[in-house]
Amino acid sequence: MTEVRPITTRNQTATRGRHVVALLKPGTTGILAQGSQILAASGVETRTGNIDGLRRNAGALKDVDILIVETDPKTDTSALKQLTEAFDIPIIAAIDGLSLADARHLMHLGIVDAIPLPLGEDDLAQALQAAYDVLANRPQAVRTGCATAFIKSVGGVGATVVATQTAGKLAQQLADTGKTACLIDLDIQFGSAALQLDLAPTTTMAELLRAGQRLDSELLGSVAVRHASGLYVIAAPPDVVPLEAVSTEMAVNIVRVAAERFDHIIIDLPGAWTNWSLDVLGCMDLAFLITELTVPSIRQAKRQLQLLDRHDMSKLPLRIVANRYERGWLKSVDTESAEQVLKRNIDHLIANDFRTISAAIDQGKLISEIKSKSRVERDLDALVNDIMGVARGHKGNGGNN
Repeated sequence: MTEVRPITTRNQTATRGRHVVALLKPGTTGILAQGSQILAASGVETRTGNIDGLRRNAGALKDVDILIVETDPKTDTSALKQLTEAFDIPIIAAIDGLSLADARHLMHLGIVDAIPLPLGEDDLAQALQAAYDVLANRPQAVRTGCATAFIKSVGGVGATVVATQTAGKLAQQLADTGKTACLIDLDIQFGSAALQLDLAPTTTMAELLRAGQRLDSELLGSVAVRHASGLYVIAAPPDVVPLEAVSTEMAVNIVRVAAERFDHIIIDLPGAWTNWSLDVLGCMDLAFLITELTVPSIRQAKRQLQLLDRHDMSKLPLRIVANRYERGWLKSVDTESAEQVLKRNIDHLIANDFRTISAAIDQGKLISEIKSKSRVERDLDALVNDIMGVARGHKGNGGNN
């Protein structure tokens, strides 16, 4: 099988949040490669490979919205027809010596547009516009991805670490299914999800807040940055934003649009309750309350549970997670005592493994890449399985995972 190998990264803003890929012929024979600078400037990711390799490797295009392929209609007719039938995405053909007859023949095969080589900026822009129009005019059922929130019992319990690592593992598990996961850092004052994954996005939650009612799926997608695990992340603003600057309508709309775009969304909520926190929780299919087995943390967790009860959130599937769990005599409070105080069971225990977790954060990697099959990794797997179980019963398209 011909390897389909990425060459460049892409500018999501330039491609309106769409993932556009140009497939270059291997070696130096491809003329499209001569326009690689134009492609990069237009936000197009370039890969090497051929059509046959794509048809035999369906996973290579699972996240691709638009494909540009260098081809010869005289020899590749059968392969192009099979490609358009196999993948329900707009395909643009790049051809050396393009003729009107070639263009008509390609349209008959289902190709959206054809561009001549060597590549020109205007030709590329017009072809991409045709592909955008095809995507925009397609009737689409509204997807409602499975939504999970992480709540902090108190600051410093490691809730963001648990959220980012769980979200990353979830994205890895979804990789072979073609489904997607997005972590949204709604801790707009002190959020560190992107930092913990060693991401330095140029666009953040700030762009979504500025958009207000103009927010749509394409804008949200352009802000989401992709981690090596396959997880998409919408980072907290670089500057401290007053909590009251976010309205309830704004916060709920961000969640709604994200749930339409991604199969799973994971929300990292701020430690302080806001005027929109409960409304966001009302949109969730599952929530994890992260605490530690210490007296102060358990006390605050109890207060959080009481707050949820007062606001009639009893229908929200809520799991209690004890983070940094120590076995044996090292633990400050045993699980039985904590459950008596909370008046409910502790659903998950996350082992305390400071060295492994610190290394993962420092390197922006998942724990499994630092220390495979560790106890903390197995504990995080249990959270992922919990999310997947809820998703299977979820009525939106995020289910059936």
